[in-house]
Amino acid sequence: MMERLRDEGIGARWASLGFSRTHSKMAIVDGKKVLVGSINWGKSALTTNREAAVIIEDENVAREFEDIFEEDWKKAGS
Repeated sequence: MMERLRDEGIGARWASLGFSRTHSKMAIVDGKKVLVGSINWGKSALTTNREAAVIIEDENVAREFEDIFEEDWKKAGS
């Protein structure tokens, strides 16, 4: 998948080994909304696995998650 993302011009990096057990996913939308949770982004996550996520609509929270993402991106391997 990493190769496919990069072939399509999408920046992708491997997570830092300091966070090798992280299972959370997040998306930040327009600096205003954050989706965060353990949910895998496929149909079975909600129909079979009982995974969960929340959407938070708050610019301050979105900014905090952006800061976390930027810090993790800098620490990530190529």
